[in-house]
Amino acid sequence: MSNRPLRTPVSRPLSTLVLAILVASAADAQEKRTLTFTDLMRIRQIEQPSLSSDGRWVAFTAEPDRGDPEVIVRSTAAATPRYTVSPGSNPVISPDGRHVAVQVDPTLEQQETMDRDELPKRAMALLATATGQVVHVEGVRSFAFSADGAWLAYHRFAPEDEPEPSGQEPAEGAEPAGDREPGTVLVIRELGSGDETEIAEVRDYLFDEEGRYLAYTMASADSTRDGLYVRELRSGEQSPVHTMPFGHYDGLTWTESGPNLAFVMAREDEDGEPGHGTVMTWDGSTTSTLVREEDAPEGWFIPAEARLTWSDDTRRLFFGWRPLRADETSDTGAAATEEDDSFDPYDVDAILADRGVDVWHWLDPRIMPQQKVMWSVKRIEPTPRSTISIGARPWL
Repeated sequence: MSNRPLRTPVSRPLSTLVLAILVASAADAQEKRTLTFTDLMRIRQIEQPSLSSDGRWVAFTAEPDRGDPEVIVRSTAAATPRYTVSPGSNPVISPDGRHVAVQVDPTLEQQETMDRDELPKRAMALLATATGQVVHVEGVRSFAFSADGAWLAYHRFAPEDEPEPSGQEPAEGAEPAGDREPGTVLVIRELGSGDETEIAEVRDYLFDEEGRYLAYTMASADSTRDGLYVRELRSGEQSPVHTMPFGHYDGLTWTESGPNLAFVMAREDEDGEPGHGTVMTWDGSTTSTLVREEDAPEGWFIPAEARLTWSDDTRRLFFGWRPLRADETSDTGAAATEEDDSFDPYDVDAILADRGVDVWHWLDPRIMPQQKVMWSVKRIEPTPRSTISIGARPWL
């Protein structure tokens, strides 16, 4: 019997393969390099991800630490193409998944090399998922899809330095006496045909929950068309809900079904500052006042920017009161008494008004700047909520 150790035979192809792996590993080791700050700034994170209602499309923002973000739109089916909108951010997929609207901000180069007043306004890109075609629209401050995905509304910025028509002078009284700003152009786009309708001097807008109506508020330069209007999208018929010179309309809220719209109405001064609010509703044909300014409890009022919430059965409407501050009157919010604005260098109360001390311990879970932010939030008392019953009982 032989005492020689057993050997496992190695074939030539296997030896060649092992040698190739070793050579490749050595080459990879030579290509490794140090991670730099530039590399870190180029790493992109996924922001604002969204999925279409039918689950067929996903859109998100790929945003680097420094640089221009881009929107990536792709189908959940692997065989379909991948679309990119660059620069772009905050993508919104239409309810039917056929379009994606993208916010387009000035590029990093523009922000770094141009003066602030020279930067281009925010724009919008509209992507068709079936073809990848992109439509760019300049000067868009906001946009929204209707509930059925058939319509897109986008709100334009005010034009800068718009010249007066040649040979024409502005009409007397056409401009407001104070600093009140009129609305700007709202564009309604039918996505199927691409047809667009412009509505001038719009301040705010909101589609209803079924895609039938568009509510919008108007503030005209001469205050003659100020009001809240509703447009039936298919027919294009426009109905005034409430109109009033210097009218201010806020808190637009539709019910989930049926054409029931709630809102807060107030009157603005010549500088555009709204007074105390009144809660109103529109049921498709009739406008009703639910809570007037004088209905507020002693020392309270309805702010013009109040948030309204319908109950699920639409029989109740929730809103909030706000307490009057010491420097406000009960009706206009103006100063109750005139204050002496003369400067007194020896006013002890004024000298000590901004004095204070910040104490922070290294074991505290929050650093002092964060404690200040949290304190400003926690010390605000919650706004009491009230309920309006829609129907036989006027309000509670």
